[in-house]
Amino acid sequence: MPSISTGLRRLLVVVNFVMLVTILLLYYARDLLPFGNAWLILIDGALVVAVAFTYYFAFVRSGVQSLTQAKPRDLDEREIKITHAARNFAYRVFTVISLFLMWMVIVAADNGVFIFDAVMPTSLLYVALALPSAYVAWLEKAV
Repeated sequence: MPSISTGLRRLLVVVNFVMLVTILLLYYARDLLPFGNAWLILIDGALVVAVAFTYYFAFVRSGVQSLTQAKPRDLDEREIKITHAARNFAYRVFTVISLFLMWMVIVAADNGVFIFDAVMPTSLLYVALALPSAYVAWLEKAV
């Protein structure tokens, strides 16, 4: 399997998360959009496929996912250091994102809008899975 360059991995990581944010914006702003639910489902479906595609190439095919999900006993010291830094970064960013979303839910609820549904926890689960891999994909020259 040919390796994926650092520049391409970085591009795929950015595209992946931008599409995830686009999916969420389209979902939560669906009442404000000028087109119907059929178009929204079609667009969101295409974006989900694109997120899966970029996830595969940025994280799975490049080998980043297997590195970040490996058990420490299967890694050498350099890889343990990399995965520790990636998880540390991911937990910090995930905490900030989660606290921000909790704040948004509280503010929305105070204004009579209920925005906590299955989409938000699913997105958070994806972010928790992808953040350590995104860190490694972004910073490491060779995986």
